[in-house]
Formats: sequence, structure tokens, C-alpha cells
Amino acid sequence: MQAGIKEAVNQPHSVQTPQPNEKGHSAQPTGYLLGRFGLLALLALLVLAAWNGHAVIVILLGLAISTAGLAKLWSRLSLAGVSCQRFLSEKRAFPGEEVELKLRLTNRKLLPLPWVQVDDEIPDQLALPDTAPPGNRPGTRLLSSTASLLWYTGISWRYRLHCQKRGFYKLGPITVTSGDIFGFYPRSANQVVTDEVIVYPRLFPISRLALPSLQPVGETRAERRIFADPIRTIGVRDYSPHDSLKHVHWKASARHQKLQVK
Repeated sequence: MQAGIKEAVNQPHSVQTPQPNEKGHSAQPTGYLLGRFGLLALLALLVLAAWNGHAVIVILLGLAISTAGLAKLWSRLSLAGVSCQRFLSEKRAFPGEEVELKLRLTNRKLLPLPWVQVDDEIPDQLALPDTAPPGNRPGTRLLSSTASLLWYTGISWRYRLHCQKRGFYKLGPITVTSGDIFGFYPRSANQVVTDEVIVYPRLFPISRLALPSLQPVGETRAERRIFADPIRTIGVRDYSPHDSLKHVHWKASARHQKLQVK
């Protein structure tokens, strides 16, 4: 993570997380006891304890079921109003250069996020092996960040992409994971919103090609030149059908009484 770097100049690409009832969210409880069947079992025990008059057991089971229900509702609302944006300082680079990547996460609701994790997949060629763990897909690595957010606040992370090899690279998708304060019901939103970075071939100075400046096209003299220089006329000749009329030398044509070209 790099701090103190100027803001990115390119337009951002936003990843708007869908509402809790839309496709793209997934929630898994941390244990079988907190799942649907576990809660039904606890509810059955609560009814049985109330039927037999065990007040202490009823209170404990009531607290457990209420806590699980509150945590499930919190998790369901955790990603509502949460948006993540990706900024790139450059989308074109050469080998050996660096591109700044900025992730901006914003919570636009009254419900705070006690914990949130943002994972961005990038190609192996843009990340150093010792700074990013392997990603979910082969050939990718994860830029992973965690934080906690209050209501109507945001946080930013900055990374350096190391352009090591020429190629066309796609960034993304971004995965945002959050949940309740207890961590019982983590919830993730994953959308395939990608950016592209093009790394051009490496540039080499002309001096390394060992071409003499006085012989840019070689040492062998040819009957016809490889390219025509219209400002350096070396002579005239008879017109042939494949010649362009713009090369006709009209004064020489008048003297010779037939078409001549430069």
C-alpha cells in the first residue's frame, strides 16, 4: 500500500453492489448451528423448555435465537448502499514502469460496517509475488484489504502495479465481503467489472541496431530506389502506364515532344 500519492486522473469505473435480494450476493453461516436447521432445532428446544417450565433454559435459548436473528438481518443489510470504485493513473505503460491503482470503498447508509474486506484480482505480470497472494483463478493474484466503516464514510487503498512484460491485461473482478458484527453470517458481492492495462513492447535506442547513419537502407545500390523523395530529383525518363501523372515533368515533355516523368 502506497500513501501520499496524487489522485488518479482517469475516470473511475464503479462497482455498485446490488441490493440484498438481487443476484450477486452469497451468504454462508459460520457453523451448522447457525443455519436454518440449527435455528429450527433451537426453536424446538425453546418450546420444549417453555412447556416444561425451565425458565433459565428459555432465557438462554431466547437470547441465542434473538442474537442469531439480529445477526442475520444485519448481514442481509450490510452490503446495501456500499459501492467500490477502481481508479487507474495510467492505462498505457512500458516494461519497467509502474501504474497506480486506487480502490475507494464508500458506505452510504446509517448501518455501520464492523468489518469489510475488498479483494481485487490482477494478473501475475502486474504484481510482485511476495506482495499479493494467489487469486481464485490461475494466473491471478489478489489485492486484499480490510477495514471497518461507520455510516456515510469511505476509505481508500493505493497499490502499485509493476509492468514487467508486454501484453494486454484485464483487472477484476472486485469482491466485497462483509456481515454482522459477530461474523456469524458473512456476505459477499461479486461483479465482473474490468479495466484494461496495455503494456507496450520495450523501446531500444537506434544506436544499438548498429546502422550507419549515412546508409539507412543498406550498402547495395539498386537500379530503382526503395522510396521516392519528391524534393530530390535525380533525372527524367520516358513515361510508362503505371506512372502517376503528378510525377510528369511538363517542361521536359515539351522539349522531347513526349511525356517525361521525374
